[in-house]
Amino acid sequence: MDRDPSHDQTLMMEYEDEIFSHCREMETTLQPDIGYLERMPESAWAHRMHCIEIMTETRMKMRILPEPLFLGVNLFDRVLNKISRKFHDNKMVLVITSFVCLLIAAKFEQRVGCMRLREYTRLMGQFGYQVEVTDFQLYEREILRLLDYRVGWPGPLPFLRRCLRGDGDNDDIIYVRSITRFILELVLLDPRFLIYKPSLQAAAAVYISRWMMGRTEWVR
Repeated sequence: MDRDPSHDQTLMMEYEDEIFSHCREMETTLQPDIGYLERMPESAWAHRMHCIEIMTETRMKMRILPEPLFLGVNLFDRVLNKISRKFHDNKMVLVITSFVCLLIAAKFEQRVGCMRLREYTRLMGQFGYQVEVTDFQLYEREILRLLDYRVGWPGPLPFLRRCLRGDGDNDDIIYVRSITRFILELVLLDPRFLIYKPSLQAAAAVYISRWMMGRTEWVR
């Protein structure tokens, strides 16, 4: 990839190689245990999908950036891998856990514009779950302790942006990007994709979206 200074300066081109080397390391280190779902009761699979659907709807309602959703799902899967099996069939516990994982991810990724805890509790009430602010704080502390405060999983979007840099500035690149992000959000619901690293998910989604748009040749 060239380092044309006209590109977005927030991508930190001069440190790009080191940044993506670190991302490749962290996507492996902080990947959930791919076998944890096999140890869960069968109903927990449906509960996981329900929780991720709620996280997705919450992100849209509260206008949270896409990055926290991917990070939040990663945190959620890693927590499920660590908590006792008896909690895997407790829908209420799983929903609260997913909300708190999204809250932690939003704090980490956005740093500004995060929702107040009372907004989360109000939104949970709309989904039919009554939770106090103190419950959120307790869950947040416990989740961070379980994860040993290791939150910096990169997700597929940094790799997606880098892939698309090689596709030029054609008008339909916007559609390619939109289709790719739709595919990446869609596979969040399917636990079978946990075995694939986010860099590979991003590359595969770009390939599919470019094929759908008839873009068979790379610009550079």
